[in-house]
Amino acid sequence: MLCIKQNDSLFFGVDSTKKYYPRYLKNSILNTNKDFDYSEFEKLENMILVQNVTVKTFGFTFKEPGVFVIENAGNGALTVIRVVDKSQTCANAKNGIGASMMNKESLGEVGVKTQKKDIDPNWWFITLSFVMILFFMFGVIGLFMHTYN
Repeated sequence: MLCIKQNDSLFFGVDSTKKYYPRYLKNSILNTNKDFDYSEFEKLENMILVQNVTVKTFGFTFKEPGVFVIENAGNGALTVIRVVDKSQTCANAKNGIGASMMNKESLGEVGVKTQKKDIDPNWWFITLSFVMILFFMFGVIGLFMHTYN
């Protein structure tokens, strides 16, 4: 996870021969800015996949605050980028940039919360389903016995 200030730029290492380039995951539930203009990421992808241009680096300036998920197209590695307002500071920031491993605490800083994992069984549904299956089986068996006697 990275945290930067609004209007800061990031440079991504690119290996266009191996198809390692940053791609914005527009459908990620972590993204918070619905109006984010990710057309530069699409242009980069077009340059690499369609035009076969050799690219080594890609720079992008994040002009709006929010949380953005970037995927390495070659290996699927994710980078979550949190962009804060110019007046705010990032946690664990050094020279204005905060970096941390993606874990429960760092995801909590961007609004991702863990949920209870225990699921209570719906015993009424389970019992009723079992009884209905038994009635169906005995009904079919009874029908066959009545038909063949």
